[in-house]
Amino acid sequence: MAQWIAVEPEKWYRMLHPRPVVLVGSCSDNRCSAMAASWIMPVSRSPPMLAVAIAEDRCTYSLIRDSGQFSVMVLPWSRVRELHFLGTVSAYEDPQKLEKSGLSWVEGKRLSVPVCLEALAVAECLVENDVPSGDHRTIIGRVVEMYAKPGIELGDPSTYEVPLHVSGSRYTKPEPNAVRVELG
Repeated sequence: MAQWIAVEPEKWYRMLHPRPVVLVGSCSDNRCSAMAASWIMPVSRSPPMLAVAIAEDRCTYSLIRDSGQFSVMVLPWSRVRELHFLGTVSAYEDPQKLEKSGLSWVEGKRLSVPVCLEALAVAECLVENDVPSGDHRTIIGRVVEMYAKPGIELGDPSTYEVPLHVSGSRYTKPEPNAVRVELG
């Protein structure tokens, strides 16, 4: 039998890292913010829905709660510094955080959400549910608009490199070669 060592309770979630990290943005009452989030996943194909876990004390969470809408943006590996900046600077402390990020911002195509022009792909979402989840809130959003840059083939890592969050300020990127596993 394999030997096991105890994992510190506050680090249990790292067994699921590295994970793709995205930007989640929202606006309410002429205030906009975006933050890095790696606790995100698809939860339904039809209708298209995703879930993101955000701490309740984050400014972006309050904007999502107040507006009922948010954007999810996948940035390229080349923008990992900007992504990290947006994940570590609070809009409560610096309301000009989007402008200082070094990224370009426009309003969404369908919703009043911030969209980063450097993003590889964007989903605009309406909040379907907001569930207490320990020290976070799990926001379930219905994707109402989705778009990607030309040349990006979603699900084909040879067409783009997304940052993967390891922990803290550590990031890596996926191997561009995918392996097909056949059973039988």
